[in-house]
Formats: sequence, C-alpha cells, structure tokens
Amino acid sequence: MSLDSVSISAWSAVFSCITSFVTAWIAWRAFRFTEQIEKGRSSAILNEHLIHSINSLLVSFSKLQVVAMDEWSDDRSERLRVLSKELQQAIRMVSSLDYEVGEKVKDWEVSKNFESNSIPSVIYYVLGQNGASIGDSYGAFFMQKSIELQAIRSSLISS
Repeated sequence: MSLDSVSISAWSAVFSCITSFVTAWIAWRAFRFTEQIEKGRSSAILNEHLIHSINSLLVSFSKLQVVAMDEWSDDRSERLRVLSKELQQAIRMVSSLDYEVGEKVKDWEVSKNFESNSIPSVIYYVLGQNGASIGDSYGAFFMQKSIELQAIRSSLISS
C-alpha cells in the first residue's frame, strides 16, 4: 500500500464521519420540527374544543334566561331542570379541558353581583328548586353574567 492510498482512505473515512454526523444532526432537527408541529396542532385542536365548550356554555345560559322568563308550568320546570344540568355539564367540560379557563368559569359561576345574586342562588335555587317565574326581575343579572362569560371567551380567542 502506498502513502497516497492510505491518505485517501483516511480522508474518505473523515469525510464519511462528517457526513454521518451531519445526517444524524439533520434527522434530529427534522424530528424536533415534526414534534413542534404536532404540539402546535394538538394545542390548536384543544383550543378549538375549548372555544366550542364555552360557546355551548353561553348557549345553555341564554336558553336558561329565555325559559326563566316564561310563565310557570310543569313543562317549564322540567326544561329549567334539564338546562340547569346542561349548564353544569358545560362548566365541567370547560374545566376538564383547561384548568385556568375552568377556574375563570367557576369564578364566573359563583361570583355575586351587586345584589348578591350568583348562578347557584338564582338558577339552581330560585328557578330550579322553587320554580319561581322571574319575569324581568333578574334581567340585569343575566345580562351581567352573559357579558362576563363573553369576556372569558374573548380572552381565550385573543390568546
């Protein structure tokens, strides 16, 4: 073996090592990039489900408001009971999808307005247990709670 063939073999081995290293580095970067894309996709899907759940919560709350203003009847009491459960399920769904947003929604549910009314006191007690017909007496309460819930949804959409 001549000196030239040894040096050519050495250079080819060095070049082969460099090529292997660069290939491994490119594969690692491609894997990381794919991981980031998947993480972004799952985050977008979760955010979409969260927004859908908050929209469902808004719809349930709006339906409750409409039914609460109807005259008393057995059918109305049953609809209030069903809508009340629907509202509670929507709150649990939001809480299960995102802890922080769930805490905001739970605060929304139990926070009191200037007349010391909250969702549990008005919807679950006054309407649900007592079957009261509220007419327009709780209109400001429903409007305030609706605005608060829309603010939670808006903050989620803008983030």
